[in-house]
Amino acid sequence: MTSKFCVVGYPIKHSLSPVIHKAAYARLGLDFSYERIDVPLGGLGAVMEDQALSGLSVTMPLKYEAFELSDSYSPEAERTGVVNTLVRSSNGWVGHNTDVFGFAKCFNEVPDPQRITIVGSGATARSVALAISRVFPAAKLTVIGRTASSLVEFTGYLNSLGISSEVLEPEASSLVGSDLIVSTVPAGAFTQLWDQLGTTSSANRGILFDVAYDPWPSLASRAWAGKSISGLELLVWQAIEQVKLFVDSTGHQVPIVDQELYESMIGAVANQSGFK
Repeated sequence: MTSKFCVVGYPIKHSLSPVIHKAAYARLGLDFSYERIDVPLGGLGAVMEDQALSGLSVTMPLKYEAFELSDSYSPEAERTGVVNTLVRSSNGWVGHNTDVFGFAKCFNEVPDPQRITIVGSGATARSVALAISRVFPAAKLTVIGRTASSLVEFTGYLNSLGISSEVLEPEASSLVGSDLIVSTVPAGAFTQLWDQLGTTSSANRGILFDVAYDPWPSLASRAWAGKSISGLELLVWQAIEQVKLFVDSTGHQVPIVDQELYESMIGAVANQSGFK
């Protein structure tokens, strides 16, 4: 019997989640279906009523809504107030946040940074902050955001994690000097900042981790002109954790090797037009 999963968000038609999830299930020999469903803000509850669904991957703008609709939470979801994965259980929907795991795995490529700058103050920023608190607890953190209200909420969240932070203006000078910059905003955001950065000296730059990946190199990555990590890495690693949750929820017992899944999923992306 086929187990049914999907990714929800809006807009969703360009999501690579079906590509990487189907590659994972083929690798594991599992009869799982995985599709995309366009779901605008306020529409997630109706989708969750589908009794045939075993689990959902949740992307923007639904991560806070998914948290509100969950019946219980994983520690990461409860700590961030953000859910990007919903798993049906006998006690209702369990909300998970696999982005925290994904960020932590991606940070394996990063030398221990003294200063980290987070660009953005939304749901994804919360996930990266929790990962930073676990992987780089001694780093000095600075934040760049777009709206005063979201910055107040985000810095309050950082305080709850025991992280002190400084809010900086969206200027190139606020970025240069950081050992790690994590941009958590959509590809089309902060264009003036990236344009300004592109005209600034590129000496002594650290690593840019841009969650955007379509197109790649992104505007931020091109402007940074140094080492960059693509958001595809986050997409795949957080999905590997989702795959484990989905497989476990259906009662299947198959050996899962993270690196093997990673290679299958990245390989499937490489076969897509525009991701060679």
